[in-house]
Amino acid sequence: MKQGNIDANAFQHYAFLADWNKAHKSNLQPVGETVLGPGRLYSDKYKSVKDIPDGGTVAVANDPTNEARALFLLQAAGLIKIKAGVTSPTVKDIVSSAKHLHVKELAADQTLASLKSVDAAVISATFVEAAGRNPNSAIYVWNANNKQSHQWVNIIAARHDDAKKWYIKALVKSYQTKEVGQYINDHNNGTEIAAWQGAPKAKIVTADTASSASTASSK
Repeated sequence: MKQGNIDANAFQHYAFLADWNKAHKSNLQPVGETVLGPGRLYSDKYKSVKDIPDGGTVAVANDPTNEARALFLLQAAGLIKIKAGVTSPTVKDIVSSAKHLHVKELAADQTLASLKSVDAAVISATFVEAAGRNPNSAIYVWNANNKQSHQWVNIIAARHDDAKKWYIKALVKSYQTKEVGQYINDHNNGTEIAAWQGAPKAKIVTADTASSASTASSK
């Protein structure tokens, strides 16, 4: 897109675009928000975050954007605390853990396999679905309802000189409709949800809530 062969794309989130622009000395612009892939914590041993034992081990991806996202997820779940003011944390920025957890850094494609040996792992939906596992088997989901997760909202991007042109605005407007948002929420099994301002709200399901619903329906 930087070379002008396409007018816009819609695959990256804010954090990725910022890193890409810096690395390539570019100034591609976010012009509209699309979806968010909610961060998810999985476990083959426990059905709830509160069941993770003291001194347990949690695996996270070791690449910069995925590691930061995973650590913010663990903080939102109440499992760790990150140094104040840090926007792209690594394990070195963990200042405390109520359960004295060990956070293990792994290649992203190894996080799913690590469930055999760790207590829980933050895993990309890409790997979860590729393995035929239900994304809703997560024991915790970190959604878009906070400032820290906003940098991982996916966006439509365009070249700086094109960002305010009518056809770019028309593209964004045609994407950000109630019908498109509802389709996204209904057909992605929770791996992606519509995330622009005013988008239809998606129901977030976890192993814990699914188990509770199943118990209630069986009574």
